[in-house]
Amino acid sequence: MLKRVLVLLMTTSGTLFSQQAPPRAATIVQATAGATRQDGFFPIHFDDRTGKLQMEVTQLGRDFLYLNALATGLGSNDLGLDRGTIGNEQVVRFERLGNKLFLNSRNLNFRATSGGADLARSVEESFAESVLAAFPIVAEENGRYLIDVTDFFLQDVFNVRGVIQRTQQGSFRLDRNRSAIYPPRTKAFPKNTEIEAVLTFESDAPGREIARHAPDARALTLRQHHSFVELPDAGYQPRVFDPRVGVNPVTFQDFSRPFNVDPEERWIAQGWGAGKWARR
Repeated sequence: MLKRVLVLLMTTSGTLFSQQAPPRAATIVQATAGATRQDGFFPIHFDDRTGKLQMEVTQLGRDFLYLNALATGLGSNDLGLDRGTIGNEQVVRFERLGNKLFLNSRNLNFRATSGGADLARSVEESFAESVLAAFPIVAEENGRYLIDVTDFFLQDVFNVRGVIQRTQQGSFRLDRNRSAIYPPRTKAFPKNTEIEAVLTFESDAPGREIARHAPDARALTLRQHHSFVELPDAGYQPRVFDPRVGVNPVTFQDFSRPFNVDPEERWIAQGWGAGKWARR
């Protein structure tokens, strides 16, 4: 009787927590039929008939830079929704779990820069990561994975709604019917892939500042830009921060330092190129 109960519980749990994945195409060519392909850091396929954007992933576990920004602004200096404003900058990687590719954001606030792989893994496993998205694999072919990224880029990743609400300019919601991938600024290059989306936010009671700057305050349309960028190669070496350089540092806790030394490490956030960096 106990065995039957355990089997029933296991079967029920699998049903509750499984997510149905779309049927896979036989090949990537078949899955992207009719779409325009652009080769690059992450090759992309855009179908202007359906508005669907698909991406190829070939290197799992490879770190790269992901950042987002506002490509267009509201026109008001008071809200902080200015054209070119950069949102989050994160080091991410694709990892496969079952029939999905997970986009994981690395937690680089806590690291071990020396001491070996075991210490580095111990620190990494001691602090949480963030899964930004889980993409069902549409097609798989010779180590190439095709995923549909349309929904991911049609999110309010910049959190425009939160900014508007925090500044007491009304409660807005994203209208997917009036949002789409923006092809003129969606490109793939050898070291970076750029995606841009038109997002429309709607409200029944917009604030006065929104009404002053939008043609129709009930429909606020902005474009958000996303960048997947290759990180420097193994020859890159960070440089220790010095307050005299006049730039903001990258700050993190380094658990490979001795216990009698402050674990906080600060590196310069920008420089003249990977080949000229030197650790001091």
